[in-house]
Amino acid sequence: GFVQPAPARVPAVGRTRSRALALAMATRIEVVGDIGDVIAGRVPAVCERQVLMADALRCAFIVGSPKGLDSMGEMLAVNGRAYCCSTEPESGKHSLLVGAGVYTTGACVLPLGARPDGTLERGEDTPPTPWGALCREALEAVDGARAVVLSGFVDFAPLACVQVARSPIHGKSILARRDGDCAVPPRELARARAFVMGAVAPS
Repeated sequence: GFVQPAPARVPAVGRTRSRALALAMATRIEVVGDIGDVIAGRVPAVCERQVLMADALRCAFIVGSPKGLDSMGEMLAVNGRAYCCSTEPESGKHSLLVGAGVYTTGACVLPLGARPDGTLERGEDTPPTPWGALCREALEAVDGARAVVLSGFVDFAPLACVQVARSPIHGKSILARRDGDCAVPPRELARARAFVMGAVAPS
């Protein structure tokens, strides 16, 4: 069934606060590749020719590109299209690639037939809730025993943005910032409405 937990009262995580309009929660999750390989910048042989088709899933996220592994950046696939931040040096900062399929070394996928286990909802007049609090609510709604995928529309105020600037295929950690080649400088938007997807797992 669907659940609608009460607003959480916990400290903000980072600087981003949010008002969820309707976040679907699902515990049927599939994984393509390995997030450890993404973070370490490794390319498994099976991923060199594998293409993830956006119309074969409900939504997906982590990293990908419709052009190839050497331009992979943050990826979100929904409604049959994949939206990816390009990491090609000539594309400029925050350049977007859109395609029906993506090359990826790591993706968290909500299957096409997956149904929500519940929702987290907020009205337009609800005070902003820290994003971390929404993640905690999602875990509590499933008794904290399973990983949960959140997807839906969120109003952020403010939204702190960071972007990986180099495709994670060079054997370097994407968390490193050597010579500024691994991360685009952060920026902050006063307000933003966005479709988001993320996975939350019990610690």
